[in-house]
Amino acid sequence: MVDVIFDNAQDSKMTTDYATQIADFASGKAAMMLQGNWTQGDIDKIDPALELGILPLPISDKEGSILVGVPNNYIDNSKSEHPEEAKAFLNWMVTSETGQTYLTKEFKFIPAETNIETQTKTSAKSPVPSRRNPPLPSAGTGICSPTA
Repeated sequence: MVDVIFDNAQDSKMTTDYATQIADFASGKAAMMLQGNWTQGDIDKIDPALELGILPLPISDKEGSILVGVPNNYIDNSKSEHPEEAKAFLNWMVTSETGQTYLTKEFKFIPAETNIETQTKTSAKSPVPSRRNPPLPSAGTGICSPTA
């Protein structure tokens, strides 16, 4: 996999910094980049309307196996005076419409839960179907590519 990536990368692959990589990708100068969903906020600063896709890096021939990294974790402190409230909040984040909207739209996370929609449902006036996210870990590392 590393050889394929290096053989097809730009000439300056070892000296290109993060900001340049994001700018080149978001402006269309680069067709793909090897990053993850944490780049979405920076991409949006350059082109908030850019439609892109994420292709998980395969790590084996087993279907559904992908390479992931987890940039954020929510935990309940073992010394908390309010462990039930913390647990209730975490459950609310993944079960309520508001919590799910924050996870996917505001935080731009790739949900690990299969019950979380990654696009909002549309009205009958605009019958674009919603897309369910496949069961993936919370933050995929992969190759981003514009979909248009």
